[in-house]
Amino acid sequence: MTQAQRVKTALQRARLSSLDLARMLNLADPRAVIRDLRKSGVNVCSEWKKANGKTFKIYWIWDTPTQNNSAEC
Repeated sequence: MTQAQRVKTALQRARLSSLDLARMLNLADPRAVIRDLRKSGVNVCSEWKKANGKTFKIYWIWDTPTQNNSAEC
């Protein structure tokens, strides 16, 4: 299974940060894989989150666009 297939499967199952993806899938740069998925037409949504004084993006894949205005799909 390719990196793109592994990331796509993970994001279809849960909302994950790039750090989550890197740890789960042993990837050096999951953001590059997400960029490539988007270029290939996959609807990868993202949203900025704040926790413990840190700001980061959460990614996920939905088959239909979200109604949440703060999310990018």
